[in-house]
Amino acid sequence: MKKLILINSLIIALLAIAATACKNPVEDVKIVVDMNIMKYSVLVHISDETGAVPQNISLTVGGNACNDIYEISGKKNFTVKDGVITLGLNPSVTPTTGKDVSFNISISATGYKSTVQSISFTSGTMQQVVNIIMEKPVSATAPVTTPVTTPVATPVTTPTTSPATTPTTTTVASSITVSLDFTGYCANRTNLQIRPSLYVFYREKGMGTAYKYLGYIKDGGIKTDKLSMGKTYEFQITYAGENYTISQLINQTSYTETFNMGSSVCSTF
Repeated sequence: MKKLILINSLIIALLAIAATACKNPVEDVKIVVDMNIMKYSVLVHISDETGAVPQNISLTVGGNACNDIYEISGKKNFTVKDGVITLGLNPSVTPTTGKDVSFNISISATGYKSTVQSISFTSGTMQQVVNIIMEKPVSATAPVTTPVTTPVATPVTTPTTSPATTPTTTTVASSITVSLDFTGYCANRTNLQIRPSLYVFYREKGMGTAYKYLGYIKDGGIKTDKLSMGKTYEFQITYAGENYTISQLINQTSYTETFNMGSSVCSTF
């Protein structure tokens, strides 16, 4: 009888070990991805002289260091999204004093003249912004017209007395320093968190204005004094040719923001 009880206990213990071994060892572990791999990067912002974004933008990379230049996601797909692309330098290459890492970008777009821009990474300057204004070609067949001068009659005015008006007081929204903490999440991988190191744009929600450059998010965090209390803003980052946008009403000085990075990006980690 004692021998039978001992055997049964051994079987139960082995079953418990087997059940534990079948469990995913990282099932309850949070994986935090730091996107700050390429320490040297450049945000390229493309528009025309009116601020509009040209359509069908094509960008290629050339020059001495072209082999070491990547889209910030680490790919060689240089897709420009809404006039924005971030380029990064191979982490194994570091600019030194007196020895910059230089390359050039060639840009073309439907209805605009093509342009070439030289860019250099210099020692100690980790982030930079390059604004490129594209021009439309001048029509060679534009008609030449001679302006016609029409005599202008001098108007006769009768002095009038205007009633006194009460000055109007305009309330101006006050700017404050706001800390924003951004975390990307993956719907298909709930244990994965992404801490972006990217350039971020912003605009006031509902105003229909173009996005403006806010600053650089490092390891998910940024501080800015460009926002006003009581206003709602949309924030946008661009990664691997895709835009990610969230909105926030500003009524305090610190926020933690989360945004869906999408399954296509999350599957690369």
